[in-house]
Amino acid sequence: MIEDTNTDFFGLFDDNYFPNMYDVILTDVSSKDLHEEISDLLKAKYLTYSPAGEFKEVYGIIYGKHNRIFVSLPVKVKREAKNVHFLVDTGSPSTYICEEVYKSFKATIWNTSSPHSVLINNKATQVFLPPVNSHFTDVNVLGMDYLNTYRTKLIIDLENHYISLSFFGSLEQTDYQSYSLQYILGSVGEFILFGLVLLLIFRRMPYLFFFFSVVIVILFLLFFASIISDFMPFDFLSFYHKILGRANCFL
Repeated sequence: MIEDTNTDFFGLFDDNYFPNMYDVILTDVSSKDLHEEISDLLKAKYLTYSPAGEFKEVYGIIYGKHNRIFVSLPVKVKREAKNVHFLVDTGSPSTYICEEVYKSFKATIWNTSSPHSVLINNKATQVFLPPVNSHFTDVNVLGMDYLNTYRTKLIIDLENHYISLSFFGSLEQTDYQSYSLQYILGSVGEFILFGLVLLLIFRRMPYLFFFFSVVIVILFLLFFASIISDFMPFDFLSFYHKILGRANCFL
């Protein structure tokens, strides 16, 4: 059977994209370039300790004869953060971190085809190893999954050789903050309305002053406890009950 050389094999899998299918021809960039020239241009030594936990904006470079866009971001693995240089590729659906980076963290990758969780610029990200037979096995790629999830703003000014990558938080975080603000304003309004109703009742029945005062104080404390629990990284009430349970053991 004659093989059809015009068949678009990637087009056959558009609906079922696999990260290990991706490839980019990077014959002009190597690990040596990342450690030397690219590090000098980015003013950050590749795979060295990064004191910065998170950047709001980073500036990149346009490198090489093929005008590759590179940025440097802190990557955290095993509670240690290092400067990792990424090729910004808007044509890549996924983000890739090469094996050399993991070795610098002394991390072992058992399953090379599965995604791994790391922090890139203090943002949780699922990353893959570059495919074994690809042309970028020693280069890191920042893909559209990361750029879109965290609502980044990428500015590419070729005229002035200016590259900027800004972070504005994920879409989920933005929605949550908006919801939280509406929730707080609504709760404050309800609390004020309830207080006015109690004040009206108190004017008609002043002998209930002590009772209503206790009720207002309790509701006030519960209201602020609920707000605090919304912004705590753990369940505030569960934590309170655990502490109370521990205290009861000594009583």
